Amino acid sequence: MKKHDDLNKLLDFMEEHIDLAHIAKAEQLQYDALNFKELPHLPLTIRTTPDGYEQIPMDIAFDNPELMLYNEILWSTMHSSYNSVRMKDDCALMVRANFGIGVIPSMFGCKISVFNNNMPWVTHIELEDAVKQCKNGVPNLSKGLGQRVIDTYEYYRDRLSTYPKCSKAIHLSQPDLQGPYDILHLIIGAEAFYIVHDDPDLTKEMLDVIIQTYVAYRKLLTPHLDATYTDASFVHGFLAGGQVLFKCDTASANLSVDMCKEYECDFIEKALTQFRDGGLGSIHCCGDIRPEVLDLFTATGIQSMNYGNPEKHDISKYYPKHFDSKTCIVGWGFNMFYDEYIHAIKKSGISTGMTLMAKAHNVNEGMGILRRHRGEK
Repeated sequence: MKKHDDLNKLLDFMEEHIDLAHIAKAEQLQYDALNFKELPHLPLTIRTTPDGYEQIPMDIAFDNPELMLYNEILWSTMHSSYNSVRMKDDCALMVRANFGIGVIPSMFGCKISVFNNNMPWVTHIELEDAVKQCKNGVPNLSKGLGQRVIDTYEYYRDRLSTYPKCSKAIHLSQPDLQGPYDILHLIIGAEAFYIVHDDPDLTKEMLDVIIQTYVAYRKLLTPHLDATYTDASFVHGFLAGGQVLFKCDTASANLSVDMCKEYECDFIEKALTQFRDGGLGSIHCCGDIRPEVLDLFTATGIQSMNYGNPEKHDISKYYPKHFDSKTCIVGWGFNMFYDEYIHAIKKSGISTGMTLMAKAHNVNEGMGILRRHRGEK
């Protein structure tokens, strides 16, 4: 069977089974949690492997927007729109242009490669070349993957347009754009850990160009993405506060607290001011987030935060900081099973300002978890 026939079958299934009333209710529940309103229950998204369809290897789907859309409906970052429709969990449906973490680095000349079924790999450039690129200011936003991302979103919108329910319910969400220091690391590799000591001024000059590029490109993408809310955005399987999500991942996790403020948070805060009309933005961060770093993140003015490693954090100690700053925790527990964390949530008395995710072995188990969570028989 040709793969485009599989996409037709999948879209036909989605069109038949999407419950627009339920989707609207789920999205409102996410939005209310984001704004610390009273809730019937914390929103819960179930994460389980999609069955019945075979995903396409990344090295094949990477160059084919039709196959990329097919994959994204089955599994996108942290959730499956296909499974959410089947289980009727509390997840908003969404897809992204999945070109990995190298979208912005590719504009600076970094080569993007795909090996087998792995996410795209970014090959850094020499520091001297990167400095020359940054001296020229913001690069051409169509370079590298820049235009391909936009073309992919245009294809998605056109392809979904013949399916009224899909077109209305499946949101086009932000691609992986990372955060300022992680982009620097992707561009120049390990030099990013030396340059902050050897030449702080040059580091900041480069980061300034990087964050200008981020803002310019994210604004260029805005007309191609879905904006149900003016102060929240669909991304990575959850509703996040503001218009934009910054990812503070592997590289920035290695910075000291002072360096994290100087080379990450100060630049994120600068960028957030460019999205003030849309409620600023949010942060995703991996690793063991130190309390002092969390304070830096919330001080930037973000509306929500996603923990890449929730299992490393004591929610009873971290949630009060979020409650006091009214910074919602989104997608908590995405890499954990429901029973691994729900007792701590209940013990801490958390009833709003948080959205949940949980792993399940299959759809039937997921539906059972949802009934328990909602207090249904």
